[in-house]
Amino acid sequence: MKNLLLLPFFLFLIGNTYSQNIRGKILDTKTNEPLEGVHVYMKINEQGTFTDEKGKYNLKLKSRTNKNDHIYFSHVGFVLKSFTYNELKEKSFSVNLDLDQIELDEINVVASYKLKPKIRYKKLASMKKGLHSFASTLVDNKIYVFGGDETYEIDSYKQVLEEYPVMGVGGPSSTTYSDILFKVRSLDLISLQNYNDDLHIYDITLNRWSIDENRFRKRAYHNLNYSNVDNKVYILGGKRYSKNRRFEYLDDKIEVYDLNNNTIDIDKTNPHQAIDFESFLYKDNIIVMGGSIKEKRNGRKVYTDKVHIYDTKKGLWYDLANMPIAKETKGVLVDDKVYLFGGFKDKSLAGIESYDLISGKWKKEGELFSDLNKPAITQYKNIIYLFENGQILTYNISTRELKQYVIGLFLKSAKLHYANNKLYVVGGFMEDRNTKTPSADIFSIDLTEFKITRVQKSKTLKETI
Repeated sequence: MKNLLLLPFFLFLIGNTYSQNIRGKILDTKTNEPLEGVHVYMKINEQGTFTDEKGKYNLKLKSRTNKNDHIYFSHVGFVLKSFTYNELKEKSFSVNLDLDQIELDEINVVASYKLKPKIRYKKLASMKKGLHSFASTLVDNKIYVFGGDETYEIDSYKQVLEEYPVMGVGGPSSTTYSDILFKVRSLDLISLQNYNDDLHIYDITLNRWSIDENRFRKRAYHNLNYSNVDNKVYILGGKRYSKNRRFEYLDDKIEVYDLNNNTIDIDKTNPHQAIDFESFLYKDNIIVMGGSIKEKRNGRKVYTDKVHIYDTKKGLWYDLANMPIAKETKGVLVDDKVYLFGGFKDKSLAGIESYDLISGKWKKEGELFSDLNKPAITQYKNIIYLFENGQILTYNISTRELKQYVIGLFLKSAKLHYANNKLYVVGGFMEDRNTKTPSADIFSIDLTEFKITRVQKSKTLKETI
């Protein structure tokens, strides 16, 4: 009965949608000249495009969109603007953007319009299954992917109501509420969660995936660390399901995978049981920090600020100085310094923090241009690369310069690796109004792309004491 009462509300939402392309033009308010490279996009379904050299854009709407959803217009050095469909229609879909003097003082604008507006990428061979929230590492030109979440999720009510509208809302008179409820229940079966226990291996040279004969623990939202001293991978943390999939548990086991012998040993001691934490191999030690350790009945998470260190030689755990904020976090270790970017604590975060392993001190490095939940991160020389949902950032740890680029890859919870002057984006998930689909794809990005692509935003982080 409760589901039946909710149906009219969803029907109202569907009746207020449209599906078409939006064509218009963007001009500079001051010069009345067309603006090239303006990012025109919608947050609700992550669809976007860029204006051409004449300032013209064509935003293709792939699915029904609510008329009250905002279309955004973003360009480096200009004030961000947004309008609803009806507001844009009154303007004949043409928009004037105003210079942002404050932003111009902070940002080094790349003036040459000969640069490309977006980072180009190349699609490579795909995995057999789509995965996100897995653990991965790159060893000897091979990317190792352990476990992960392979769940395909559907918002059953929205999906069915969009595909099967009932009578009175444009649908055939034969479609009834009972038909819709039956379809919803069938879709619920598809949405059963499942974690993976495979080791997928991608050979960069051969552009080919394979699956190892070993079976690992079925877990997701975990992490790993690779030691090139003994050629072993330490897989820890994350969560797993009970056999009937009714309950979730934090995983308390560490799997030690020996690449030389292709064997797995189990270490049953792990005091840092969490999901979406970060860990680093530092000399003979694994440093583990942050993450969430519990989810309440109301859906709110409980976060930890604990930092532990594990001596892989002695098998002993020790405490380190707590993080400034308890949160889920992602980062990278460069020499003796840990860098953390964004994260999640009831909402996505935008801070940049560092932890000096020599002094044991935390430091606030600065702020990102926008929040990042679980960015894919890798590092080459003095540059840290971050990818999440349509944007790539670079942070130069020597000059403290932060740059943001646009890329047409809209993936979340992916992984990023560097090899042979290229970045590799692996897995993740795609999300729209109704579905969450794990990706089986891997993409390569040549580092020369950053030299021939326009910087969307740039700033130098100020030193703090």
